[in-house]
Amino acid sequence: MKHRSRNTVIAAVGALVIATTASAAAAPAPVVLNSSDHSFLSDVLSANQYEIDLSNYAAKKASSAKVRQFAQTIVHDDTQLAADLLKASDGSIPPPASTQQPDRNFEGKTGADIDKAYLDVMVDELDIAAGKFLVAGDGPQHDAAVRAVAKQAAPMVRRHDEMAKSLDDSLTPK
Repeated sequence: MKHRSRNTVIAAVGALVIATTASAAAAPAPVVLNSSDHSFLSDVLSANQYEIDLSNYAAKKASSAKVRQFAQTIVHDDTQLAADLLKASDGSIPPPASTQQPDRNFEGKTGADIDKAYLDVMVDELDIAAGKFLVAGDGPQHDAAVRAVAKQAAPMVRRHDEMAKSLDDSLTPK
């Protein structure tokens, strides 16, 4: 009887070892970001949060309904983009903090001057972002997950850039 119980325990331990080994082999390896991935994700997450903060302010203070609508679009799309970027980082990069302070570009401005200041900053920010996403989407130095999110985001960022330029041109006196 003792012999049978001992064999049962040994068989159970063996099955547990096999199951644990199979489970460990099936678990995905954690993402280890290289310096290019870390730099790209940190930079674009920070810039993205800056755009969200600017756009939240503009959505409340802009005098033009079109500018307010554009700002709301940026907040919506960039909030989703931030989630995608953070997912690609697999938690290795903390989300940047939001600021509730108005940007220095808005100091002393009201009405249409806020619209113009916001669009000027957004055109500059989105020009830079569009380039970064385009390069990262094709960059072999980046992890596949980082390249995928960059490739997916690049057309949206270019579209936002074109929208900002169009709105900015429409507000500039000719």
